[in-house]
Amino acid sequence: MPVHLSNPSRPVVAELGDDSGWHFFSQRNPDNSIVFTVNGQVIPLNDGNFDARYKYRTEGVQDVRYGHEMYYSPGSNTVSWRFCAPSGHGLSGMAISDTGRNSADNVDGVYYRPLQKLINGT
Repeated sequence: MPVHLSNPSRPVVAELGDDSGWHFFSQRNPDNSIVFTVNGQVIPLNDGNFDARYKYRTEGVQDVRYGHEMYYSPGSNTVSWRFCAPSGHGLSGMAISDTGRNSADNVDGVYYRPLQKLINGT
């Protein structure tokens, strides 16, 4: 497995490869940042060097979904109205009616749903 140092196409590069291609390479960019690239998957045998900044798959947000759909309408499209979804809810749609004239369409109402989160398995 040859090791190539300072490849002219990439500044200050260390590359490891074989006849099938490269395995990994490291390079220093012109802005002095460093890139380490692996052609495959890195599987550590010991994750002892990971600290609390990194979440395990069972921690943090695992799933987000909308709950049961609800609908709000002011009852008439001839009035001005305002709607703010309740805390923990998100707008999921609008009901629009065509006025059939050369004017703007009317918003008849809005659909909203509670946001359900799965955090730390609960």
